[in-house]
Amino acid sequence: MNGKPFSHSPKPAKNTHIDADKYVEMYANSIADPVAFWGEHGKRIDWIKPYTTVKDVSFVPGDIRINWCKTRSNNGPQKRLHSAVVAE
Repeated sequence: MNGKPFSHSPKPAKNTHIDADKYVEMYANSIADPVAFWGEHGKRIDWIKPYTTVKDVSFVPGDIRINWCKTRSNNGPQKRLHSAVVAE
């Protein structure tokens, strides 16, 4: 990476939900307290069954896992397929 900011077209930038300052604030919050940040933002998704654990991470050899918004059963966002189709 050359250290220069990525240049982008102004058209997509006009259609974003947040500006650069809000992005920096949200990023800082996600780093400072990832469980609180993702716990809150996970609520923005319609889940079949609400998640019971926000963060389940282990880097122990033989037990490596990274799970976010985990439940005790198979689960996923209720509108995952619908949202993917609508987005196109």
